[in-house]
Amino acid sequence: MAKPFLYLFSKDYNVEHALGAGPTQFTHKGIACSNVKTVKKTIGGVGVADCDFNFATAANTNEQVIDLGAIVPAKARVLDVKTVTEVAFAGTSLSELVMETGNSSSGAQFIASATIMAANAITAANLTTMNVAPAAAASKVYCSATPTGANWAAVLAGRVAVYVTYIEV
Repeated sequence: MAKPFLYLFSKDYNVEHALGAGPTQFTHKGIACSNVKTVKKTIGGVGVADCDFNFATAANTNEQVIDLGAIVPAKARVLDVKTVTEVAFAGTSLSELVMETGNSSSGAQFIASATIMAANAITAANLTTMNVAPAAAASKVYCSATPTGANWAAVLAGRVAVYVTYIEV
């Protein structure tokens, strides 16, 4: 089945364009185009492979802050932030793992403290109160987590994905 498109041709400038509709966004000459972007970063337990970041091993239950980097471009507005636990977090005596997500170290501007321990656990921003103004420079995103019942050294399994959706200017 052919995809719907709008064909534009300028006789004055001898230029032609094809605007189309892909499965999730508009296309221009077959290339997807949209100002809405989503970045996915993964955080794993101690030593878990195939993650962008990992919690560090430690003989304590102190909060660990993961700096995901300046993933929100300058002047962009964050539309949504959510986490999805792809692989359950596990460890000897681990009873809970909570995380908050914000735009400052240990901040919860996007997602307040919520459990991420079980597989398929989803946390999301409270969109009625999330009002983080765009910044002149690229903005960082931080995730802060704290285990209950076990030291970080015992958190040897698990992976959570963090999705940040924004409008790029």
